[in-house]
Amino acid sequence: MNNKLHPTLAREYALKFLYHIQLSEFKDYKKKLEDGEQYDASAFDAKLNLFHESYSEQDLDHPDNTLPASALFYAKHLILNFISNYKYLIETAQKNSKGWKKENIDKIDLTIILLAICEMKFSKDTPKKVVVNEAINMAKKYGKEESFAFVNGILDSILNTEFSN
Repeated sequence: MNNKLHPTLAREYALKFLYHIQLSEFKDYKKKLEDGEQYDASAFDAKLNLFHESYSEQDLDHPDNTLPASALFYAKHLILNFISNYKYLIETAQKNSKGWKKENIDKIDLTIILLAICEMKFSKDTPKKVVVNEAINMAKKYGKEESFAFVNGILDSILNTEFSN
């Protein structure tokens, strides 16, 4: 497999896991993260392992659901930074969301936005414009018809205000 695809695979894997924890069944967990509390590493590892087992199952709809070790490593890096810095990510998104409240933003769009902020902030090797482009591509693939424009607008604002060096 082409090494250039690994970061994209890692981002999509991270997106799927992080979207999963955005669902209502994790409301208490999410509230703790928003309040800046530390995550329970063993509970987190158990959730990630369970997700990975489920993700790796191949069926007719997902015949190629494998993840190279380098992509899994990068995905875990993104996921851990996302969870460890959730409060910062939410605050940054909120500050640049043009009046939108996070409660009103589609969960997949919000997860894509937060993941992109996380990668721009904590992954120095990837150019920020590449991160934004990948986020737009994920919004086109996983979001609603208008998601990519919304994600692009928020991330463009963040790129210009938070990361304009």
